[in-house]
Amino acid sequence: MKYGDGGVDIQPIAHLYKTQVYQLARYLEVPKEIQERTPTTDTYSATSTQQEFFYRMPFETMDLLWYAQEHDVPMSEITQVMGLTEEQVLRAFADFTSKQRTTEYLRMPPVFIPG
Repeated sequence: MKYGDGGVDIQPIAHLYKTQVYQLARYLEVPKEIQERTPTTDTYSATSTQQEFFYRMPFETMDLLWYAQEHDVPMSEITQVMGLTEEQVLRAFADFTSKQRTTEYLRMPPVFIPG
């Protein structure tokens, strides 16, 4: 779907990572059936979660790696704190970049053609 989660009027929690959204839901006492609902890809019809289909890693790992990439955390610190090899980190970073690039068109505003 064009715009995906971005097709909204306001984005009060768009700056949060997935694990932070789950923490906020617990803090706000969002009903358990909502908190525990399996996130879907919304882009693939087979029964598959976002972790399985798109990200291929647990949200806790993904969020830390995404934070590290966005904030230029030194590789030595990432590998030490997360217990990953440099190759694993670089592969995840490349995967994030590829997915962002591949889905960029979904976040683009419509083209206006004057009539």
